[in-house]
Amino acid sequence: MGLKKRPKKFDLKKRVKASISNKRVLKSAPKKRAVIKSSTKIKNALICGSKKRKKRCFRRSVKKFCSCKTNKCGCRSAFGAAAGTDQPITAIVTQVQYSLEEFDSNREYNPATSIFRPKKSGIYTLFASATFVANENVSNFLGLFIRVNGRNRITDTETSPIVGSGSIDASGIVRLNAGDDVQVFFSSLITGSLAAGIETRFEGARVG
Repeated sequence: MGLKKRPKKFDLKKRVKASISNKRVLKSAPKKRAVIKSSTKIKNALICGSKKRKKRCFRRSVKKFCSCKTNKCGCRSAFGAAAGTDQPITAIVTQVQYSLEEFDSNREYNPATSIFRPKKSGIYTLFASATFVANENVSNFLGLFIRVNGRNRITDTETSPIVGSGSIDASGIVRLNAGDDVQVFFSSLITGSLAAGIETRFEGARVG
């Protein structure tokens, strides 16, 4: 009576390697993708079999907010502020005081100086408005200027017939460098005051 041969031990690793190296199986692209996909699953199962590596296998992926892969990059930079009190206007060009901070997601806006100073270089959208209450009803000229480091970058002027009071706003998209000073200036030919509230506001956000 002959002895029965023991069945060969099934080696999963060798089977995967053989299937990948088999030229007949890999002739077509769909079969190649199927083999690679199945081999990847088997490989992960073998790795995760170890108790020490289970944590690595079942670790949740971390959500990334941008290409720089960090939550503190400044990509969520955004602020909004309004005039807290009426501001007297006596000079021709005056910096607008937006002392009432509504929000500042990255701590870049200073309500005491009404200056926005970005922490990261990038593309920003900016908006500013001002509502002027004149002391007399005569022909007037209004101008609003968003300045970066003292230079006008976004401007708007109202020259078509304005008698006394009026509102003006300016908005645009600019590239800012980290540490730039962004301020808003207002001009009028006659004296008066800027009204407090959301009619006189300054806001911006990083968009790229």
